[in-house]
Amino acid sequence: MPARCAAPTRTWRRSRCAPNRGTAATDVFALGVVLWELVSGARLFHRGPPWLSIAAVVEAAVPALDDPALDAIAQAALDKDPARRIASATELGDRLRSP
Repeated sequence: MPARCAAPTRTWRRSRCAPNRGTAATDVFALGVVLWELVSGARLFHRGPPWLSIAAVVEAAVPALDDPALDAIAQAALDKDPARRIASATELGDRLRSP
């Protein structure tokens, strides 16, 4: 079965929904979501219907975590601009292991 875009095609460009577009930046973003959710105990982008959750990923600001050190790492992993995001999962791991 071909991959499907969860977002309505009228409001989202096809390139945003195309399969196999993953990069190190998308991996870091996904790890940032997991980090944020583990530390906060809450869902970061869940807004109910899928289209609202997808819109939140693109548009919503990431709330600060209580721990400033973990918040800095999570915010860097969750930067909306992939060019400003932590460069790799290895670097993310290194930052988490740093005192």
